[in-house]
Amino acid sequence: MPTPEDVKNWVDQQGEATDMAQAYRDLARGEQAAAALEANLSALNSRLDAMLAGLEPKEAAAKDASPTGAAAAATDKTAGGNGKKPQEGDGEKEQE
Repeated sequence: MPTPEDVKNWVDQQGEATDMAQAYRDLARGEQAAAALEANLSALNSRLDAMLAGLEPKEAAAKDASPTGAAAAATDKTAGGNGKKPQEGDGEKEQE
């Protein structure tokens, strides 16, 4: 930290003080621009989240309405099937 005597004896060499002041102003403008960009990005992020939230129920409804071939095959496998469609009377009969 400069002492008051250092400040008194300091000589502005080739406009250093002016350059420092300009650099400070440029830095302040840059920080303002960064803050504005951050606010715009936050608003955009919020809008995208809202759009995605609105599309998720539609996507789920579309999947429920028309299962894909892969989903149908997965359903057959998870049902314990052997890949063949179940036929009437082909299942095991319960013993009484």
